[in-house]
Amino acid sequence: MRIFLNLLKKEIKDLLTKELILSLVFTVAFFTMMGSIFKSSFKEIKKEKIKIALLDKDKTPLSQKLFHYLSSFKEISLLKIEKESTLSAIKKARKKGVKILVLIPQGFEKNFKKNGETSIEIISNLEKELLSPKALGPYIKIQTILKGFFPKKDPLLIKEFLASKEKILPGSPQILQATFSFLSFLPVVLIMTIIFCGSLIINSLAQEKEQKTLETLFSLPIKKETLILAKIAGASLVALLSSFVLIGGFNFYFSSLSPEKFQKEKNLPSKLLEALNLKMGPLEYIILGLSLFLTIFITLEISLILGIFAQDTKSAQILNLPLSFFAFLPYFVLTFLGMENLNIFLKVLILVLPFSHPVVALQCLPFHEIKTPFLGIIYLLFLTVLIFLFLLKIFESERILTTSFNFRKFKFFRRKL
Repeated sequence: MRIFLNLLKKEIKDLLTKELILSLVFTVAFFTMMGSIFKSSFKEIKKEKIKIALLDKDKTPLSQKLFHYLSSFKEISLLKIEKESTLSAIKKARKKGVKILVLIPQGFEKNFKKNGETSIEIISNLEKELLSPKALGPYIKIQTILKGFFPKKDPLLIKEFLASKEKILPGSPQILQATFSFLSFLPVVLIMTIIFCGSLIINSLAQEKEQKTLETLFSLPIKKETLILAKIAGASLVALLSSFVLIGGFNFYFSSLSPEKFQKEKNLPSKLLEALNLKMGPLEYIILGLSLFLTIFITLEISLILGIFAQDTKSAQILNLPLSFFAFLPYFVLTFLGMENLNIFLKVLILVLPFSHPVVALQCLPFHEIKTPFLGIIYLLFLTVLIFLFLLKIFESERILTTSFNFRKFKFFRRKL
């Protein structure tokens, strides 16, 4: 028993390193920060009323009763639109900042009295905010409230529509989000690629330091920019291969979870996108590709800088943590909160991080909003050149051979050769 306890004690000492403790502290701090961001943002969202517009084409006592019923809810801000066509009502609601139109069709009361059931239409304005999971909250809430108009039975059939600038087509935010399911996994693939690439470069530099091969490379007549580009290119090719594998896996996963309507008619998402003019063209794909390429290039540059401080392969593991967390931060914030719900400080913080720009591009480009992603590419290009020049300066001074991060002393130091 004593031998077992001694061996157990040894294993715990070997595994419970300062690097592991620091990574756990960093993880707790990160999620605490994330929690505070989400908490403050959700408080602001809860204060906001659900804005809906109502167009009554029936003009009967029952439709008037429904109007007063909706007006009785404190969480609803109701805009009544009179004597307008459906498209005109949608445009008017859009100008007032209202994204959902409830349409009471002609025959609403007549059908209820004759058949014991009737229908109502919910038309959602087609905006990129509909792609956010939080957009479903108000939409589902309105459906629940409308269903409660007939408390004893459920005779109300809710018809769902999506409205672009000129068209109204059958559809709902749920169908739109299922159609754009690739938007939810491409950022995840990017994040996993960032973590994988960062780990590759940091561990590679740590091994070269341990095996003294880095000193050999520096003694050869090789231009430092060539050395930097070779390291980045090598990691990029491996990252590209891993990305294709991940995309293939995620594509199979999401296709198995797609709605039955999509499985029966595989061209339905494509038809819906084409009808709503949401299909990306060559220009949009070029902008998205540039954004992804520059983000991965910047990631590899930052990883090289972090790898400089790796003392050995053990210490290299912890250095990839900050990169991983800051890659996850914009994805979670932009996906679950949306840029429009953030305050100025958080917006600036998110946009300063290079990892946020591909996510922003994926949300804007299907709606043919090019300005924001294009400005993001200019920023990423500037950041790429700036970090590359900084890396070049470090490599030319050969500080990479003398700089490390000592976890025992927990401070940066230089070893004198």
